[in-house]
Amino acid sequence: MQGAKLIQQVKRKQKKMTGVLRKLMVVFGVFFVLLGIMISQAFMLAGFLLVALYFVFDVLSRKEYEYILDGKTLTIDVIYGKRYRKTAHIIDMTEMEVTAPNRHEAVAKYRKDGGGVRLPKFDYTSYEDDIPYYTMIVIEDREKKKLLLDLNQELLLSLIHISEPTRRTPISYAVFCLKKKKKTNTKKKKKKKKKTNTNKKKRTPQIHKKSIGIRVHK
Repeated sequence: MQGAKLIQQVKRKQKKMTGVLRKLMVVFGVFFVLLGIMISQAFMLAGFLLVALYFVFDVLSRKEYEYILDGKTLTIDVIYGKRYRKTAHIIDMTEMEVTAPNRHEAVAKYRKDGGGVRLPKFDYTSYEDDIPYYTMIVIEDREKKKLLLDLNQELLLSLIHISEPTRRTPISYAVFCLKKKKKTNTKKKKKKKKKTNTNKKKRTPQIHKKSIGIRVHK
């Protein structure tokens, strides 16, 4: 709903070697502590340092992102280890230039591979292969920035409504996408009507049931 406060949480997928590094730090930490007890206390210092490093690494490697859309302001928070929160961006969405799927032509000039415009990039995606992500170009603190986000449908539609009156470009990909879907749906409706008319000529009970099903689906 437009004007309502929307919150979306995104969990960053951990890298494959993260679990292995954790185990190695624990093993070596315990090993050096035991050496310190049995041989020399000098080894204990290295063991305690590895244990401390383990806790720091554990916090930093577990990231979650929270997108908060309140009115026309988008806030992006980074949560480390489910305990520490840091606000990364506070963005006025009337300053949004474009939001489009990462490989769309609307943001092609900002891509690393083949694009001619280089902007500061901030990645707040989940790294999940089955989740499509969006490129958002905004102006924050008088500087144009490139954000990578996993936007759900509700948040995306709200951004469209907010940015539409003040959008600098004539049409954004999101609006184009909606218009394209409407046209596609119109074509499908025409095809269904033609099929329904054809079915009426045949006047068979089974086909009549299908036409009723189509109408209910609408």
